[in-house]
Amino acid sequence: ISPSVVQPKNSSTPQNLPQTTNHADISHKNTRRDAIVWSAILASQVVFGPTPSRAAIFEEKLVENMKPERFRDKAVTSESGLKYLDLIPGTGQTPAEGALVEIQYTSRLLGFNGIKLDSTYDHKQDGLPVPFRFHVGDPQVIPGLNEAVSSMKAGGTRRVLIPPALGYASIDQSPPVQDFGSRRRLRSVLETNRDASLVFDVELIAIRS
Repeated sequence: ISPSVVQPKNSSTPQNLPQTTNHADISHKNTRRDAIVWSAILASQVVFGPTPSRAAIFEEKLVENMKPERFRDKAVTSESGLKYLDLIPGTGQTPAEGALVEIQYTSRLLGFNGIKLDSTYDHKQDGLPVPFRFHVGDPQVIPGLNEAVSSMKAGGTRRVLIPPALGYASIDQSPPVQDFGSRRRLRSVLETNRDASLVFDVELIAIRS
């Protein structure tokens, strides 16, 4: 009977040899890792904006970055506390109380880092944005938007800073917030002590009698 031959474990690999390091592979992995980290950081800044404690700074940057005028230097402040600035002065008529108006708008929620709340440009029919229609003075519409539009001229675009007292008291007011995530954020702001101030960019496109 032939004696059995016992092969050493991992006999195909030489024993006790120093392991070599593929520096190129490590460098490539580190580069990919750094790229992923920085992409995540930049994406978080775009999506979420600055931290809640910097809401006031974001508001200032938001209104100052527009051209050609700076909001804080030129804005009109009404007796109610509404602030507004005509970015493009209108040349048409001003709507009377009860008039049916059509507007395009984008709204932002300052208490949630200035994130977009809603926009008529996101709601399209046959490829065109659907304007928001309401009667000036409608109590269902938030007071700040009612007040802002009531002194606009048709064809104009206005940036409006709406304080909490003139904004949403509930998520069921108009303009309606249609996106589920935006409704949840608005509800969160209304149920906590976050700033419920709003920024609206409004274009008065038509006045119907």
